[in-house]
Amino acid sequence: MRTVLDVKALLRRFGIVVYVGSRRDDLVMMELELDDLYSEGLIGPEEYARAKAVLRKEAGAGDHSSSSSNSRR
Repeated sequence: MRTVLDVKALLRRFGIVVYVGSRRDDLVMMELELDDLYSEGLIGPEEYARAKAVLRKEAGAGDHSSSSSNSRR
């Protein structure tokens, strides 16, 4: 699992489609859904950790680009 699309595909296997409207909110909702799947034992610890890492990396990349654009003003 390497991309957000891979995480979305994992969630779709369980009938979960996330579209809140904002990229950041989508990532947060996907993390919450992963937490639920893991706590219910539907995905294993390795798959859970990989998916969470992808989402955190993506969220960090989004935060970094918005903070750097603010620092240029």
